[in-house]
Amino acid sequence: MFRDKFAKRLKELRNEKGLSQEELANAIKSSTNAVGMYETGKRMPREEILERIKGFFGCSYDYLFGFSDDPNPKADKTLTVFEYNPKNEPPLISTERHVLFQKGDLAVKLGPVLSRYMYPFYLMDDVIIFSSVNSIKGNITALLHNRELYIGRVSKQADVYEVVFLNPSIKKKRVPEKGTKILGMMVGMVRLMEL
Repeated sequence: MFRDKFAKRLKELRNEKGLSQEELANAIKSSTNAVGMYETGKRMPREEILERIKGFFGCSYDYLFGFSDDPNPKADKTLTVFEYNPKNEPPLISTERHVLFQKGDLAVKLGPVLSRYMYPFYLMDDVIIFSSVNSIKGNITALLHNRELYIGRVSKQADVYEVVFLNPSIKKKRVPEKGTKILGMMVGMVRLMEL
């Protein structure tokens, strides 16, 4: 199965660069016939050839074998910073600011409302990085319900989400499952500083 994924991914990568099989073969010090066999799944390259392919395309083994759709998961990604205002539609508005982070899909700047939930661990103007998830397991998670954004330790209770905020002075909140969108699980933080 991974052989088929590898064959498909290799052909896609070669075509994206506009290379012939012969040109790729020369770049990775292999033969045109071998590249053709790799791309049809009839043969797998030796370890040293795999390393050359990975280096030539600048991607990970997970990407080559189809286990990931991120060609370079260790590279920093540029994320647009969003600000939250429940009076806006939509409540998350992109800003001109960007942050670099290896993981994550969403960067949210803590304003007056959200920083209260995260105090004393995170402060006003900190940027929290979230990654998309399909399930929650008591991790710090962002939920959006009726334009209200909640960030805290989230657990599922029957047909509601229970949010326990990091700030001990704020009572936990029960949010109905219906109409609630899980924005992601917290994977990091960036503290913005003016120099």
